[in-house]
Amino acid sequence: MKTAATDRPEAPLSRLTILVPFETSPADRSQLEQAGARVIACPEMKIEPPEDYTALDEAIENLYGYDWLIFVQRHSAAFFLDRFQKLGHATAELDALKVCALGESTVELLEQSSVHVDVIPDRFAPGAIITAVTNYAGGADALQRLNFLLPQAAIGRDYLKDNLTDAGARSDVVATYRTVAAGDSGLTRLRTLILNGGIDCVIFRNAVDVSDFASLFGVNDLSRLLNNVAVACCDDETREAAGGLGAPLVFKAAESSFQSVIAAIASRFSS
Repeated sequence: MKTAATDRPEAPLSRLTILVPFETSPADRSQLEQAGARVIACPEMKIEPPEDYTALDEAIENLYGYDWLIFVQRHSAAFFLDRFQKLGHATAELDALKVCALGESTVELLEQSSVHVDVIPDRFAPGAIITAVTNYAGGADALQRLNFLLPQAAIGRDYLKDNLTDAGARSDVVATYRTVAAGDSGLTRLRTLILNGGIDCVIFRNAVDVSDFASLFGVNDLSRLLNNVAVACCDDETREAAGGLGAPLVFKAAESSFQSVIAAIASRFSS
């Protein structure tokens, strides 16, 4: 005798534990949970000054030795300008340099501080940055022997420095700020969970998520931390950023929507 009951199809992300950035919206977290996933959010981070100003102060006092400043993040610009002014310098002194800035908020901060921005790349990818600067400077040969200053997080990515070196330019990376976990974040427990296989997948929405994640755990190489963790990225730039930091199991969604990310994760774990 047959019963009227039928087996319900299993939710696409059932039995998966997924790590998301702290800023992930409640709506996006809800989509993951409705798809059957257990969702864990990264701890909130605080932005603080660097522990040691020596390298930054030296770069500022020798700014005449540089041709370009590149700000890849709003925090790098904010902390650089704050230290610049505390050392008795006026932002007008930056007029002697060319300035490249990424992201609307970074550009807005610089312009509000009366810093002229010469180049605004349309993408965060290092290739796009180099192309934008090269086009402004007048061709590939124009970058050779130019000196670039790259203010960034204390634990940041050197991919841009490597790309500039390949283009024949010289560059210095200086720490202008650092990211730390806020309060009693349980960061040690989360690291242990990741290393012991308790996380199946981490989602990165953009390249900043990747950089913040690495900074949060105090690493600039994700190959060991995410050795057995799938990394879902929303676009090619984010996938490139994750791969550039050594994440080994990186894939991207067909589209940048969160629903597309969920579909990509479901497809990845169904195979």
